[in-house]
Amino acid sequence: MLRKFIGKGRRKRRSRKAPGSEQPAEFYDVAYREREGYRQHYTKSVYYFLWCVIMDRLRGATVSKMVDIGCGPGQFAALVRDTLEVDYCGIDFSSQAIEMARRLCPDFTFR
Repeated sequence: MLRKFIGKGRRKRRSRKAPGSEQPAEFYDVAYREREGYRQHYTKSVYYFLWCVIMDRLRGATVSKMVDIGCGPGQFAALVRDTLEVDYCGIDFSSQAIEMARRLCPDFTFR
């Protein structure tokens, strides 16, 4: 009886993710497939300035291996390829991102 009472009047909540919260892989698959910015050269990316700062730090370090968690479609990987000589492995849970990254940087490992 109590269950019936508690259940009455309850509305189903819409499953909306708060900004900045994790999204499922399908969300990113669609974004990588549809948004032009993910197919642009890394120098055209909104993240290019940040990536240049990271590359400056890495050039000063002795880096021979790199793991990039959340590598996306491979734009940062392409910058790494053009700047450093490292053994690179990119990891992303979006299959679309991994496919794009493999096409962009076939000599690197993506999972």
